[in-house]
Amino acid sequence: MADENKPLNLDELFGTALSVSVIYDGVKHELVRLEALDPRQAVRFQKLQIKARQLQSINAKDPSDSDADQVTQAVDEMLKILCSSLPLDDPNLTFIKKTRILEYYFEKAEKKKADKNALAKMRNQQIGRKSSRR
Repeated sequence: MADENKPLNLDELFGTALSVSVIYDGVKHELVRLEALDPRQAVRFQKLQIKARQLQSINAKDPSDSDADQVTQAVDEMLKILCSSLPLDDPNLTFIKKTRILEYYFEKAEKKKADKNALAKMRNQQIGRKSSRR
């Protein structure tokens, strides 16, 4: 039986307790969890993701300079939403490094989502319950 006096732990539910951070040029930068974005930021972030994916897939064989600029801009805007402290104008923080930050971010988000789903599944199972299947 669940502890009725246990408080609602939002850090546990939404992953705030398990932050995602990046070290660049010796400085640790914390990235905002998607769950912590306000509605406008969340919608903007989602639109930027879609735009970047579309530009990369549609014009993958022969991208124009305009397409490249738009993808770069979308990646920069996504990173600004997630971490305003990253020095996006630093020439040493290349496009490849920026996309790797986003990949890492989504890898961590997916892992945390999978861990949370596994934990929820474990909570829903009753230990010692006999199966009705034969």
